[in-house]
Amino acid sequence: MALVLRNLSRRAKPFRYAGHAGLLTVLLLHGYALGPNASLAAAIAYCMIWPVALDWYQQRNPSQELTFRLHVAEGATTGLLLGCVALPIMPAAAVVTALLVGNSALAGRWLMSKVAGMLCFGYFLAAWATSNLVAMPAPALWVAALMLVAYSVALGLASFAQAQRLHRLRFELRQRTEMLATLNARLGRYVPGRLQERIAAEPQKPCTLERRWLTAAFVDVVGFTELADTLAAEALAEILNDYFGALARATEAAGGTLAKMQGDGALLYFGDDGQSRQRAALDCARLIAALPEVLASLSAAWRGDGHLVALAIRAGLASGYCTLGDWGRERLDFTIIGTPVNLASRLQSQAAANHVLVSAVTAALLRAEAPQCLGQARVLQLKGLGAVTAYPLVDLPTLSANVPAAHDPG
Repeated sequence: MALVLRNLSRRAKPFRYAGHAGLLTVLLLHGYALGPNASLAAAIAYCMIWPVALDWYQQRNPSQELTFRLHVAEGATTGLLLGCVALPIMPAAAVVTALLVGNSALAGRWLMSKVAGMLCFGYFLAAWATSNLVAMPAPALWVAALMLVAYSVALGLASFAQAQRLHRLRFELRQRTEMLATLNARLGRYVPGRLQERIAAEPQKPCTLERRWLTAAFVDVVGFTELADTLAAEALAEILNDYFGALARATEAAGGTLAKMQGDGALLYFGDDGQSRQRAALDCARLIAALPEVLASLSAAWRGDGHLVALAIRAGLASGYCTLGDWGRERLDFTIIGTPVNLASRLQSQAAANHVLVSAVTAALLRAEAPQCLGQARVLQLKGLGAVTAYPLVDLPTLSANVPAAHDPG
C-alpha cells in the first residue's frame, strides 16, 4: 500500500506552534544571558510571525505538495536562525531535535532528510556570512547532542512507521467490513428476517430444535406449469420474482415468516414470536385472504409490461405443534417440520383457484374471531392422512381488510 499522508497541513500545525514556542523560549533565555542584539531580535520576530503566517497561508492553499515545500523552507530558515544567533550546542541540539522529530513523525524519512539537508545548508550559510561559527564544544557535549538528535529522530521514524501500519490495518479492516456488509446483505436475501435477527442476537448459538404451536400455510400458483410452457424464461423469471417479492413483503408486514420457496410454491408460518394461537391463525388467514388482491395488482403491472398473465393462488392452512429450528449438520436448513405442515400441503392441493382450505383445528381458532369467514365443513380423503375435515375460507375481502399493503421497496 502506498504512503498515506492525509491532512498533513492540519496535523503539522500543533508541531509547528509547539516547536516555535520552545525556540522562542530558548532565544529569550539566551538573550537574557548575553544581552540583546539585532540577530536575536530578528530571530525572536521570526518565531512569533512564521507559524502564524504559515498557518494563514496553508488554510488558503492546503495542497500536500505546497506543505512539503514549506516544511523544507522551514528547515532552511531555522538553519539560518541558528547560524546567525550562534546558540550553544545543547540548546541548538534541542531545536534541531524538535524540528527533525516533528518532520519524521509527520512524513517519515523522505521529508526528514530533505529538512535536515536544508537545515545544515542554512546554518553553514549564515555562520559563514556572519563569521559566527560556534567553537567546537567539549567531546562529551558533542556526543550527548548527537545522541539526543539521533535517538529522538529514530523514535520519530518508528512512530511514523507505526502510524502507517495502523492506517494500513484500518484500511484493510474497512475493506473487510464493507465486504462483510455486502455479503450479509446478499445472504440476508436468502434468509427470513426473523431468522436474521435471531442469528444476529446470538451468532455463536445454534438454532436448536424447538416445539412450537404454529399455524402453517402452503401457497401454490395455479397453472404454473402451463404458464412456464408459454412464457420465455426471462419473462417467467421476472414474474416469479415479482410474485415472491410481494409475498415476502406481505408476510413480513403481517408478522409471519416465509420459510421456503419451492418452485412456484411457498411455505410460511405464524406464531413463533409469542402470539396467541388465535392471533397467529387469524393473522395467517388474513394474509392468505389478501393474496388474490396482491396478485390482481401484480397482474395489472405485468399487462402494462406486455405480459398477458393473470395468476391465481390456492392455499391450505393447518395449526398445531411443529418442530422449528436447524435441520442438518454440515449444511443447515432452518425450517418447520410436523403434521400441520404436511396437512397444509395436502389441503392446498385440494383447493380451487383463489380458494383456501383450513384444517379443523385452525377453523376452531378462527371461529372465535371471524366465524363468518368459515364455510361448510368438508370431509376430504388426503394421501397419507386419510379422512380429514376441512373448512373453506369465505368472504375473503372482509377477512383481509386489516392486512398491511405489500409495498415494493424498489
